[in-house]
Amino acid sequence: FLCARDNIVIKAKKLLVQALNWRKERRPDLIDYAEMEKEARTGKVRVAYELDVWGRSIVIFDNTVQNTHDPQAHMRFLAFNLNHALRRMSSPISKYVVFMHLTNFSLSNNPSWNVTKETLLMLVCAFAECCGHIILFGAPR
Repeated sequence: FLCARDNIVIKAKKLLVQALNWRKERRPDLIDYAEMEKEARTGKVRVAYELDVWGRSIVIFDNTVQNTHDPQAHMRFLAFNLNHALRRMSSPISKYVVFMHLTNFSLSNNPSWNVTKETLLMLVCAFAECCGHIILFGAPR
């Protein structure tokens, strides 16, 4: 958290409190595997089987294969995948790659604004300094 806030203790404390509040509310440590299986069926969010050439996990987002309409379940599933991506890497590697597949992206398959905001909150706050790169593949022009 200090690294994420340039070693400024006050800012790092605020980020840590936000992350702890998020974890208290979302409880990513409590996993309902039946729910995870239902959310994982189409591969809308997944961790690639292989690591990249630098040993980083690759988290793949693909909204074109959305299969459920429960935003709370989406967020739990995303948290599960981000935790899984972190566990797959060996020390000293601690950052993953997010690959967003946007080839068939449209407003009709776009997640809601609340889901988008919480996804960003997760990446920036709850999993601070864990994202190495974000690749937007096939983004609309």
